Order: sequence, then structure tokens, then C-alpha cells
Amino acid sequence: MMTSHVIQLRVGSTSSEIISPEEEKFFKWFSSCLGGAPENRISVQTQRTIPITNEEIHVDGGRNAYIFIQKALDQIDNLTSDDMLIIDVEVRKISQLRMHLLIHVLSGVEAKLRTLDSTVPSKVVFILDNLIPETDQAYRYVQNLMNICNVVVIDKNGECNDSSFSFQTDFIKKRILSKNHSRHSVARKMVRHLGHFRKMRGDEPRCVRHFYDGKYCEKEIADYLYVELVDQINNSSALCYESKLSPWLVNSILSLKSRLDCKIIDLSQEEIDDSVDRYILILDFIDSGQTLVDRLENVIKDPERIISIVATDENPNSNGKRFIDRQGKHRLEIEYLVKAEIEMLPKDSCYLCDLGIPFDQLESLSLTGPMRSIDFWQMAAEAGLVNEENPPDYRDKIETCIGTYGILTKNGGFIATRIAQIFAKLNLYMDVSLICPDNEKASSVFSMYLELLLSKDVICVPRTVIDRFSKGSKELEQDDYSAEWYAKLATPSVKRCVVIDDLSVTGSTIVGICSLLNKLDKKIEAIIPLVDVTEKPYNIATNIISLYEWHGEAAYE
Repeated sequence: MMTSHVIQLRVGSTSSEIISPEEEKFFKWFSSCLGGAPENRISVQTQRTIPITNEEIHVDGGRNAYIFIQKALDQIDNLTSDDMLIIDVEVRKISQLRMHLLIHVLSGVEAKLRTLDSTVPSKVVFILDNLIPETDQAYRYVQNLMNICNVVVIDKNGECNDSSFSFQTDFIKKRILSKNHSRHSVARKMVRHLGHFRKMRGDEPRCVRHFYDGKYCEKEIADYLYVELVDQINNSSALCYESKLSPWLVNSILSLKSRLDCKIIDLSQEEIDDSVDRYILILDFIDSGQTLVDRLENVIKDPERIISIVATDENPNSNGKRFIDRQGKHRLEIEYLVKAEIEMLPKDSCYLCDLGIPFDQLESLSLTGPMRSIDFWQMAAEAGLVNEENPPDYRDKIETCIGTYGILTKNGGFIATRIAQIFAKLNLYMDVSLICPDNEKASSVFSMYLELLLSKDVICVPRTVIDRFSKGSKELEQDDYSAEWYAKLATPSVKRCVVIDDLSVTGSTIVGICSLLNKLDKKIEAIIPLVDVTEKPYNIATNIISLYEWHGEAAYE
């Protein structure tokens, strides 16, 4: 039995997490490819992830990585010469892997391995964003390791420094799937903005309440298309799009150039030539479908597949497929990832125009202030009024209240982008952890959107702990120290926190979380309730920014 020991560093993260079962399966397959043993003869041993904050990179030069990697290696028991060591350096979108950090990682591994003598593992594998050029200073440290053991370096596209290993396509595909990138990942990060927008429908302009923006899910779109298409295309195939469409789709398509063995054609710049046997058409949005029908009217051959990222569809049981009839030709089949829900306002009667509300331009859309009442109450009306579930034990249950779970289920992405702009205004770009209550449906949905769209670590604190601290407790209980939430929150790299709550009625939830953070010596950078109906001040010296405030007796009825 061969054991593969996995150490994962997450650059740009603040809290430590458990490696998922899906990732463990990936590492088992990967170890089998490199080691030659069947997967059923491989054991994968993982540890909690090691966060490397941006502060540690920029201020401390990444020196802590040397210490972190050595401590992680010290935790490995019974390392043998038959084993494999995998160092996976994962970089978040808001960060970058600087050379000096990589040097500290490499030198930390080298220093530890030189103390092992006969128990040096058979292979040491580094998974990085990019291969290390031989001209790079870090390459010298790779050479030092090569004098001790067999070293394999592989990048995010499956390119390897050792030509004896060839699994590029499978590596990318399985790596993507281990991160749970699917059409659902695209749907969760596709933001449906609420506002007053102008849209052309056919030849006439119409007012609409919603606008779909995929700039937060460019990577997920590219990953989905790769997994979906990589086995179906070759160098006589083409992936077609139009650059005049949404910039986020263009970015996703262009990122596939280095990964897919096919032509990528911008139809707004060139036509499909005779060298293309078959082509796949990628669209950003399909509504009536008339533009698509007109576009295909004079082409020599129809696309083999049509994939639209977003589409309207009146069929409730369509399961991601929509059909458009054409006169004298076979109907078009459209595959789509996100089903659009758009309110198209009457042609000659727009209540937003009647109220004098100007048109929103997505490029200059300001989301840093409180929500407009008309926007908030439209979301609330769609969600409906509900009986409160799981109220804190220090107050009575509210029989009829705003359905924040329903609001967040449909509009979580939109609300998260507002918080992202608040962060930008407060200069909270990096190394900020989000703290919110756990075991509540609305908070769970809220934390998911915040983690996905803001690329921040979200730590959910149990209601029982919050209630204790809101009542004046200053001490943790014994069971708290072994809980997952505490392991994340107590990580030394979690220093700066923002408190998030979906509905603040008395303010006690926020007070309880802040009291806990003070106990753990964490800095509270801001407090952001989605809906704030408290009438008393929080008496907490920090930024308090409510997305919507609603005070008075009517708030509780």
C-alpha cells in the first residue's frame, strides 16, 4: 500500500479548512498516475489547509511559509521511501504567487527532507499555477530538491516538467470536477442585478427590471465549457462566439485558447472557413431567439451545438434545453446553464419611468449606499412574508416577518455584489474574514454567496455560542475548542473580520458575535446587516452599514 501525503497551501486565504472528499479522490487518481499503483492500493493522507495571507506575502515576504510547511511535514507519521509527498499551492483570484513565497516553500521542504535520510519519499510533487522557468531564481531550489529525490512540478493546465507523464486533459478535467465546477456553480455566481435597465427586444427598446452579469463566474463558465467539450472537439472543430457580446463571455472563451485543441473564431471579425468540419456556437443570452435565427439564416451549415450561458424559457420542465422553431428548417436546440427570470415592463407603461427613476448603467452602477425602497420591497414581495424560524432564545418569535431566505435565494448574488462595493469603498480588499450566524437557512444561503462572489473566507458561528456571548458571557466552553468553527476562527491569520447578518431585530446577534471576536482579539472592520430594524444603537466602534433600514413599530408587525 502506497501512501500519498497531501499538504495544501491556499494563497490569499485567511482560515484553515478540511480538504473535501472530492479533492481526496482527485489526489488518489493523481497519485496513481504518478506512482503507477492502482487507486485501490493508494491511501491519501490529508491535513487542514494552510492559509497564506496577502499580508504575509507583501509585508513578511512569505517567510512564514517556510515555518508552515515544516510544521505540516512534522505532522506526517511513518513517512517511508515508498510514499509520495504532494504540495498543492492554490492561489485565489485576488492574490498571486510571488517568487519569494515559492522559494520559502521549496527551501522549507528541502530543509526537512535533508533530515530524513532513508525515509525520503519516492516523489515530491508540486502543483503550481505555472511551471518554474529554468531562468527563474526559484528553479535553483527545485534543482536542490532533485539532488535528494525525484521532483515533479505540474501546472494548473496539466503541463509537467517530466515528459514521462502525459495526462494533461484528464488532469484539467478531474481537477475542475474535484472543485465542484458545474452548471450549478455558474448559476450560483451569475449575478441578476435589480434596477431600471433598457433592453432591445427585436427592433424596439423595452424597460426591464433585471440584468444578468457573469463577470464573477468567468472561470466557472470556462471550466464548464472545457469539461463539456474537451472530448468532442479537435483541430478541425471550432468554438465560435461574438466579441461584441458580454465582456465576461469573451474573457471565458479566450481563456480556453491554451487548453482546447480547436479553432476559436470571433464571428464579428471573421467567417467560418472550409477548414472547419463542425462548430459549436457559444452565446451569452437568448431571449426571443429571433437574433439567433436571423444570424443562422445564411450560414452554410448550422452549428453542431448551441450553448447559451443564460436563457429565458417558459417551459418549467425544460431541464436546461430550449427549442426554437424555424420556418422551413429543423428547429434549433439551445442548451443553457442559467434560466433567466426577467421582469419585462409593459411597452407603453413603465412605473419606474413614471416615478422618474433614471436608467441604470451597469458600468457605473453604484451599489455602495442603502438599497432603494422600490428595489428592496420588490424583492420582499417576491419572497413573501413568513413565520420566523429558529429565533434566538433571548426574544419571542416574530409571527410575520420579511422572508430573508426567499430574498437571498433569488437575489443573493446581487446583494453580495453590493457588499463587494462596500468593501471596496472601505478598502477591505484582502485578508478579511466574514463572520455570520450558523444553522439558519437565510444565513447559510447568504454565506454561500459571499464566499463564492467575494472570494472571502466565511466562518459561521453557532447560534448557541452567539446567544451566550450576547448575554454577557466572556468565556468559551470546553466543546467550543474542538469545533470546526473555532478551528477556523482561531487561525492566527484570521485577524480582520466583518460581521454579516441577514435580519437584525434587537441587535443582540451582532453584539454576541462582536463580543466573541473581542474575546479572540480579532479586529472588527465593519458590521453589515442586510435588513436592520433595530432602534437602539449597537454601541460598537466600527463601520455599521445596513443595506436596508426599516424602523418603527411597522417593522415588527
